[in-house]
Amino acid sequence: MNNQLVQSEFYKIKKCIKSVKHFGQIETCENLVELFKKKHAEDEMTSVDEMSIESEIRTLNELIHEVKEKFSEL
Repeated sequence: MNNQLVQSEFYKIKKCIKSVKHFGQIETCENLVELFKKKHAEDEMTSVDEMSIESEIRTLNELIHEVKEKFSEL
């Protein structure tokens, strides 16, 4: 697994989530997280790689949840 590529994509998606300006963009961010998950889920991952990916996905999903809460308060 190419860790530099994974980290680069993680930070790009994280930046995208943090830049959401209206509720309609949230679905796009959710789709990006799903694509990230599918792209980097490999059969031959080590347990460390698997835990790292799961942690990153969890972080992205938490950010999306925070954004959803922000827009539900408006």
